[in-house]
Amino acid sequence: MKALVTGASKGIGQALVRELVAAGHQVWGVARTEGLLSELALELGSQFKYIAVDLIADTGVTAVLQALDAADFYPSEVFLVAGVYSSDDETFSTPNHQQLMMDCNFMAPVKLYDALMQRQHPPKHVVAVSSIFALLPDPLNPAYALAKTQLAQYFIQANGKGGIRTKVVYLGPVNTAINKHAKRRKSLMAIEPIQVAQFLHGLPKKSGVSHIYPFSAGITYQILRYLPESVYTALMNKARR
Repeated sequence: MKALVTGASKGIGQALVRELVAAGHQVWGVARTEGLLSELALELGSQFKYIAVDLIADTGVTAVLQALDAADFYPSEVFLVAGVYSSDDETFSTPNHQQLMMDCNFMAPVKLYDALMQRQHPPKHVVAVSSIFALLPDPLNPAYALAKTQLAQYFIQANGKGGIRTKVVYLGPVNTAINKHAKRRKSLMAIEPIQVAQFLHGLPKKSGVSHIYPFSAGITYQILRYLPESVYTALMNKARR
């Protein structure tokens, strides 16, 4: 299998790249950080290729396609993992932050997907990683929740078009840098990226369009959705801070 993974330099994306390469697949990684991608390539060898590019930029998707064409690389599986939760200053209410949430978490993966659909050999499966907050908005960062909601809706509706199966995974929380509890080695508030990677690896073989992972997140969501908004907001702000 040939796979394309965005957000490949760290977190869930990096764990997924390692998981796929260990299973014998050829993987092409996309991320912004050249140094981290280079280190990963040294670790994994010839089964892993990459391009360091910002998909938000106008030239980002074009650069990815040019690199794939030059290598004659046609992925059958695409994992749209890249995402961002905060801007550098973590000021969640500014227009710049809101635009960043939409550009990175919704527009960039959609643009890449649309471009891959136009290739001579489009992918067979596309997995878009959303967030549990797309189901119940994060009161601390509503722009993030909105962008992930639109991402999920887009790929649920895209399923089956052009013969391509698209799947949406509502994740959360995951023990990565965007999680406030990531500094803990083992956090009760989050699952580990390797667990997510193993789940995503097997996902294209499963039926259904959308999935919630882990199962405990689905149970928590069902409970929280019935709480008064003020109580939910207080609980989530305490948990995230």
